[in-house]
Amino acid sequence: MIGWGSGRLRNSLRGAREENSLNGKRFSFRNSFLLIIFGSLLCLCSGCAQSRSSARPQRPPEVEVATVVQKDVRVYSEWVATLDGYVNAQIQPQVTGYLIRQDYREGSFVHKDDVLFEIDPRPFQALLDQAKAQLAQAEAQLGNATLNVNRDIPEAQAKAIPQSQLDTDLQTQLADKAAVEAGRAAVEQAALNLGFTKVRSLISGIAGIAQVQVGNLVTLTTVLTGVSQVDPIKAYFPITGEEYLRIAGKFSPDTVNLFSKS
Repeated sequence: MIGWGSGRLRNSLRGAREENSLNGKRFSFRNSFLLIIFGSLLCLCSGCAQSRSSARPQRPPEVEVATVVQKDVRVYSEWVATLDGYVNAQIQPQVTGYLIRQDYREGSFVHKDDVLFEIDPRPFQALLDQAKAQLAQAEAQLGNATLNVNRDIPEAQAKAIPQSQLDTDLQTQLADKAAVEAGRAAVEQAALNLGFTKVRSLISGIAGIAQVQVGNLVTLTTVLTGVSQVDPIKAYFPITGEEYLRIAGKFSPDTVNLFSKS
């Protein structure tokens, strides 16, 4: 009986301790939940207090005031214009050859007759020398023919030689004169071609980007660059029909010219 009673007493004590532990856990969880809710309420209250303290009265906005004055004002319009050179010259070579030098800086201002490019002049110098030699040969033949004519004229008058021989000498002299003229023209043409190896600007203006490089073979159809005249210069801008009529109404109907230089 004593043993059974001791066991029952121990079970009762163990159950009491477990119940107290469970109650303690429930009490601890309840207290933690209440603390969280209380802390949240404190944060909300402090936030509201700060918002009320930061909401200060704003200053009235500043407004600029001007005195109204009655007067005439000029009506003007603004447009977006595109500028273009008054003259846009394409620079092309007049002889065929290899480009050996570029003598200008792209985008710089160049004057008329400034050298922009140079083509290899050696072949054209050789042609000029050859033309000069042929001219000298033709002049020598003309001199010989002139001597023959001067010698045969008195002999033909004296009937020492037939008239046909004098006529032949005269025709030879005319042919040699023509050969001399052709030789001079060939020399002039060869000199021009030699001068064309230096490609010059046709106008004064802004030189554009080079379309070829040194070492390229250029022909008569090759565009080397462009030069745009900027003084004066053209400005293109679109306007509406209403703006055109308003501008045109200020001029005489017979002399309206919006493209005038003035």
